[in-house]
Amino acid sequence: MKDTKKWFFGFLVTMVVAVAFVTTPMIAVAQDAADAKASKSAKKKKGKKAQEEAAPAPMTEEEIQAAAARENYDQAQAAYDKGDYVNAEVYFQKAYDIKPHPAVLKSIAECKLQQGQTPEAIALMEQLMADPTYTSKSKVKTRLDEAKKEVGHLVIDSYPQGASITLNGRRLDDLTPLSLYLTPGKQVIVLAMPGYADQLQEINLPKGTGQTVSVDFSTLPTADAGRKPELIDPFAEDEPAVQPEDGAAATEEPVDTTKEEPLESNGPPNAFWVAAAIAGVGAISGTVFGTMALRDEKDYEESGDSATRESGERSAVIADVSFGVAIGAAIAGTIILIVNKNKKDAIKADATAARWRIAPLAGTDSAGISTALSF
Repeated sequence: MKDTKKWFFGFLVTMVVAVAFVTTPMIAVAQDAADAKASKSAKKKKGKKAQEEAAPAPMTEEEIQAAAARENYDQAQAAYDKGDYVNAEVYFQKAYDIKPHPAVLKSIAECKLQQGQTPEAIALMEQLMADPTYTSKSKVKTRLDEAKKEVGHLVIDSYPQGASITLNGRRLDDLTPLSLYLTPGKQVIVLAMPGYADQLQEINLPKGTGQTVSVDFSTLPTADAGRKPELIDPFAEDEPAVQPEDGAAATEEPVDTTKEEPLESNGPPNAFWVAAAIAGVGAISGTVFGTMALRDEKDYEESGDSATRESGERSAVIADVSFGVAIGAAIAGTIILIVNKNKKDAIKADATAARWRIAPLAGTDSAGISTALSF
């Protein structure tokens, strides 16, 4: 018994050692796998967090516009440095349209100066000088004074003011008074004021100086001044008076100019043709259904079929109604013809009726009346 217990205890110890020997590497492997998974997960979270921290925040609408304006301005600056003033002006204008900034007007004006568009450049620089938000005006003023020396200053005015201006064949949107800078040389100005003739003036605008063109419309004749007034003839619509042989003056009532109603066409009126069409359709329908009724009656006599008898009776009723409609339409058409003929006769009789006209006559030593009969 003692040996059995010793043997069992030895066996149990051996089994525990064997299990420990087998499971220890497995536990180590499982622990390594768990540690590796935890490490990978931690790295992933850390990388995601770093990525989120590194990603820039979404741009606002104002920031997007500023970036677009900056891009166009950089392209404009690059073109200007290359001497491409046309494209430089285009990109400067795009930048200004996206995000207006007074300083960009100065750049646009410089591009126009380089292209020989001095009057347009002066207008932009004067706009910039009038902007209270722009502080760097000293350089602009210096450039503006230099540009004004290269052009002529023209002032266009009128009395009363508000005259429309056509300059060198181009109608301007502005009215008088107007101040503008132009390329020196010949200028053709046309001022227009309602009620007056257009006033044309030609000048030779000198360089670097100013000149004024003014028109006083109040001293000019109106557009209708030279036109003769139209006389009204009180007898223009009257028939000439009949002069008697003895020289007595004659007066007569105005001719009756009332237009007579035109006669209708010689053919029958439209209502007659409508009645005729209805009569024709009724007659055809009555004939067709009458024939069908006679045929059904003959078939009934031979076969004695009640359905054939009913069909024949129905066809006979339709035939009778159709003939009745045809007769009524024919009567209506006849009445229309008679009434239309009487109307035409009455119009002709009225048109050919005799008309009496009486006119008084008066002379220096005689008086009387004149009669006339017209047909």
